[in-house]
Amino acid sequence: MEAKPSQWHPEYARWMLEATPEKPYPYTMWALARICEQDIRARRIEATSRLHANEYLLSLAAFPALGSPDFLWNNGSGNCPVNGPIANSAFLPDASISVHPRFSTLTRNIMERRGGILVDIPLPVFRDTKTPWPFHQNIEKNGTETEGMIHLDAMGFGMGLCCLQSTLQCPSLQKAMFLYDRLAIIAPIMIALTASTPAIASYLLDIDARWDIISNSVDDRTPEERQSQKSRYASISTFLSTPSSHLNDLPLPINLRMYDTLLRAGNMETALARHFGFLFVRDPLVLYPGDNDERLFESIQSTNWNTVRLKLPSASLDIPTWRVEFRPMEAQLTDFESAAFLILIQLVSRAIIMGENPLIELIPISLLDQNIACAQKRDAVRLESFYWKRPGGTIEQLTIDEIINGPDGLLRIARAELSRLEKAEADHNCSLQNGPSGSGILGHSSIKREIGDHEPTGYDRNAIERYLTFIGERAAGRIPTPARAIREFIMGHRSYAKDSVVPKEAIYDLMQKLVLHSVLNVPII
Repeated sequence: MEAKPSQWHPEYARWMLEATPEKPYPYTMWALARICEQDIRARRIEATSRLHANEYLLSLAAFPALGSPDFLWNNGSGNCPVNGPIANSAFLPDASISVHPRFSTLTRNIMERRGGILVDIPLPVFRDTKTPWPFHQNIEKNGTETEGMIHLDAMGFGMGLCCLQSTLQCPSLQKAMFLYDRLAIIAPIMIALTASTPAIASYLLDIDARWDIISNSVDDRTPEERQSQKSRYASISTFLSTPSSHLNDLPLPINLRMYDTLLRAGNMETALARHFGFLFVRDPLVLYPGDNDERLFESIQSTNWNTVRLKLPSASLDIPTWRVEFRPMEAQLTDFESAAFLILIQLVSRAIIMGENPLIELIPISLLDQNIACAQKRDAVRLESFYWKRPGGTIEQLTIDEIINGPDGLLRIARAELSRLEKAEADHNCSLQNGPSGSGILGHSSIKREIGDHEPTGYDRNAIERYLTFIGERAAGRIPTPARAIREFIMGHRSYAKDSVVPKEAIYDLMQKLVLHSVLNVPII
């Protein structure tokens, strides 16, 4: 099968690439089974073709030595100096920042809003049997020191980490708002399932995921603002489909002028007006000469980095639609893993959109924030419980295994949607052979455009089931998260001294193993 064309975009760090499909994937059995993973693999092959001998591409959330001395090699010209004029970091060279002016401007403006004070990223160190304790990191530059923690000091420690995102098209604004809220509930579960960040700056961490690292790395709040609002990079702060004060139970700072304008002149629903009023309580971080109204809006929208993002219809799309961007997942090591999570989110999202009754119930924002914190803990898939509300039930604390594999779990929702899609496509093909007898789930013209000449087959169903089975096994703890696999590899390496410090030898051997794992699926541990 010929891969679809891809688009490539600059990202914050010079070791990063962002790739997206040129057009949205069709929602069909054939596309789910045969396009998604092959398209991701085609992007890997395209990028790899530009590399030199002994250079390798990895879809890795965080390089374990990121921020340690001499971790960055500048195109063969030697090591890169730190304490540069842009980031002013004691750990990250300015040479790590991509050349696009957006990224250096973001770095400067975040520090300027903080009164010139460097960002502070405190991270708990994993305490092993020979870790010096109480542990203290000696930072000569700003004197920041907390027992049991390391402190990092630059935007690149967050925005230099890699993730896996998915954008879902919706048939209406109301459906998009409904989906936005439910995906926000799922977000902590997917952080835990995709966790890939057990080490940074050559230290083993007592967390497995990157979310709070990024949140602190772009935190431009003044001391006064920290009393009343979250960082720009955080879980959602308000639901869109309900103004309920029981669910929206945390204080929400909003731009009252924007809020009132949208309610009166825009005739907008209260919950949605609150959302946009909340976005515009922030200052823009990047503006370009000649920006029109749409670009000005995007300058605010694109620097509010939440677990989910409501995206307005774009004239650049063939069929402009409201969209929801799902943002919390960490980069996965293999194309199969990446495709599995993208397909799960696609199936669950379509089930949410098509369903008449809520398949996923909302919980208060305060409990959702606790779930986000819990999701980042070490081995959260096996060790933690999360606030969850079963359909028609009460809020309880469930394990990831129960939320994914339980009788009302996400895999049941995904498989039911898969069966519905399979039947809809079979019925459609039957109606084309026997004459039209109904409008189908999307109308004949729309579903024909998506299905084309591809009829659903047993191969397609089995291929999709492999992805879902894999997710069920990871949720049950039988397949490790990337974070757990990387941690166990480091801790079992001959050079590791059980002192929480990750040796260069362990990192080198880990990278070699990850190359084999990502291409040939050689086990990490």
